[in-house]
Amino acid sequence: MDGGFEARNGDNILVIDSLYSNLSLKSKGSVTTGTTGAYYYVDLTLACVDPVVAFKCTSDFAYLLSQTDNGNGTWTFRFGSYSPGQTISYWLFDVPPTGGSTYGMQVFNATGSLVFDALYPYLNPTQIYQDTSGALIGSNVTLTGDAGKTYAVVQNYMALLQYVGWEDPSGAVGPSTTYNVSMDGSVAKFTSANTLVLSTLQIYYAITGSVSYSGGGGTACYLMVDVTGL
Repeated sequence: MDGGFEARNGDNILVIDSLYSNLSLKSKGSVTTGTTGAYYYVDLTLACVDPVVAFKCTSDFAYLLSQTDNGNGTWTFRFGSYSPGQTISYWLFDVPPTGGSTYGMQVFNATGSLVFDALYPYLNPTQIYQDTSGALIGSNVTLTGDAGKTYAVVQNYMALLQYVGWEDPSGAVGPSTTYNVSMDGSVAKFTSANTLVLSTLQIYYAITGSVSYSGGGGTACYLMVDVTGL
């Protein structure tokens, strides 16, 4: 930037800038995925502006299937789990609200919007994993944080692999109007407070018959974030 306020840490990394909003913790909680259907999910709708959601599941592999801007000041997040009825904790980070503090340092941009408030806890990424070569297919990747701290994961991109098959009503495999889909996706599980395991599992029901098409893919990208004390 050419002017304005900047704050950098000991590694000279920019952490506060009056041109950009620092995302602060807005809400947190937990949800439980469903127990029936082709896949196990739960929808969570929250009031937010420009959200980043971190999540954590310790009992099973979980994922964020979608996040949708509803156009009315709310977003809907669809979480899923490999097994039914799993509890997923979440932390929602958003632009900081104006007018909440009566003391401490505040930074505003040129339009008067609050971009930093010293009283709010902020999103704190510690590690990033990006899979561009399919390393998650058929294997696990482990990220380990500092001992004594608690972490969650932000799913930037979810890698997907889709299979479409069919089964003729007579029993012979061939074209028909009924298609059965199986989908594999990248998933995340915390095996301890500071250990994140990433993998790829079938998150949608299996096909019947032969595979006629496989597609999808994309880059799996995850941020491990420190939520100690949040």
